[in-house]
Amino acid sequence: MVYVIAPKGKATAYGFNPIRHRTNSTEMILNNKEIVCNQNLTGTFEDRVTQLRGVVYSEKDLLHELNVWLNK
Repeated sequence: MVYVIAPKGKATAYGFNPIRHRTNSTEMILNNKEIVCNQNLTGTFEDRVTQLRGVVYSEKDLLHELNVWLNK
């Protein structure tokens, strides 16, 4: 599974609820399935990530990023 870290404002504008996702002050973590199934986004997975202005992470890389978040 892959994950996307996107700006919180952009993600909420496309209908993602920050209460149901892991967030920090400016970013939100989404998984690939919810991005593909979101009816407010269009195109391929890559197109949808671009619309969100997100960055794709593998599970291993996401865990590293979460550790960075927690140590700030």
